[in-house]
Amino acid sequence: MHLATAEKGVELIDYIQFARKGKIEPRISAPKDFYDETAEFTLKNPRLRVNGATQNSTAFPDTVQGTMFWIYVPGHGRYVLTFSPHPELGLERVGELTGNHMIVAFGGNLYRVDCRDRIAAGSGVYNVYGFRDANWKPPDPKNGGTFMMGTSPSLATSLGR
Repeated sequence: MHLATAEKGVELIDYIQFARKGKIEPRISAPKDFYDETAEFTLKNPRLRVNGATQNSTAFPDTVQGTMFWIYVPGHGRYVLTFSPHPELGLERVGELTGNHMIVAFGGNLYRVDCRDRIAAGSGVYNVYGFRDANWKPPDPKNGGTFMMGTSPSLATSLGR
């Protein structure tokens, strides 16, 4: 949870964990940025939950992989996600990922992607940056009622710039 930002850009952040009853494994470190601009997401058999509700998906490849990817959620729009901040493109920190789970928040909604395998290289907790395009619709109207995922050749292309 972002609490404050000082004049020199120093942020005060608090991390709160919510979990089921039982043993909770404490987080060892705070999320960090990937230092490699070419770091890729690898989503194998992704499943999406919005505010805890499982979403039906269109048929897409077993693995979605790229330095950025997008998720379309009916009634919510499309979300473009990457490991790099890119403030010049208007991206902001929207969540984090660890292992085979990624959680992002937009507009008061919580989106959780669970995959069969690790989403990113390494064993850390990584920041995820994103942008919401509320007006984006799938090219094929029959796909408008299910969630979709994909990649684009570049972040600027995904943002329509």
